[in-house]
Amino acid sequence: MNKIVVFLIILMVVACSVKSTSKKVEEPLPDFDALWDYNNPQATEIKFRELIPQAKESGDISYYVQLLTQIARTEGLQRNFEDAHITLDSAEIMLTDELVVARIRYLLERGRVYNSSGAPDKAKPIFVEAWELAAASNEDFYAIDAIHML
Repeated sequence: MNKIVVFLIILMVVACSVKSTSKKVEEPLPDFDALWDYNNPQATEIKFRELIPQAKESGDISYYVQLLTQIARTEGLQRNFEDAHITLDSAEIMLTDELVVARIRYLLERGRVYNSSGAPDKAKPIFVEAWELAAASNEDFYAIDAIHML
């Protein structure tokens, strides 16, 4: 009887440890940049918003913040500047020093919203900050993007 109890306990422990160590195979998050249709920012916004639940569930803060910056860009292109700033405010709250690319993209989109809404004086220092951070981080694509906005 004792051998059976010990065996069952061992079996349960092994089963629990296998279950807790086995990981669910997660699919990579979609490349939202590939979903961009600059000729149709409204449709792009819808596609991006559909990714929000998956982005939140993933726990990848950088991805989520970057996604929000691109949603703000779609809003700005639709001339919904107040909404774009609100979206960027949501992204800004989550920024940390470790999220360099997310911060660069946040700065670029904040600058674009100011620029497009008729406040280039507010946009310029933000583009400069984006350029400096991108250059210092060897993020050449974003550095060029920032320079071309100046």
